[in-house]
Amino acid sequence: MNSNDIRKPEFLALLNELHNAMVAVDIDRLDDMLEADYSLVHITGYEQRKREWLDVMIDHSFDYHNIRVNTDSLVLAISGSGNSAVVSGKGVFDATINGMHSPWRLEFTHECYYDGLEWRLICSRYRSY
Repeated sequence: MNSNDIRKPEFLALLNELHNAMVAVDIDRLDDMLEADYSLVHITGYEQRKREWLDVMIDHSFDYHNIRVNTDSLVLAISGSGNSAVVSGKGVFDATINGMHSPWRLEFTHECYYDGLEWRLICSRYRSY
């Protein structure tokens, strides 16, 4: 087992915290977890900046009802210095997006860095599978 495999539970906890905050619309926690210049690239290719993404959750244009990650799909790559990481995987995102409710089957990639206290998200990319 390599060191990335040993650290997978740490990143699974990070993903669970992120997804729980999305479902709960916990904007304060999301704001803390995401870098100021965070961006999210949607399945359409649209790149949404942090503030815009938080705003669409606040106004319920995006409602996340449940998010289930396939833990077997997680792939983790941590930099040699240990302060940056890329975590990718697959999950089912039960969400209503602009009035359209669906279980979205998505692949995701999150770029993260460690600020000395916690892992923070720099950007996220999603695509359907």
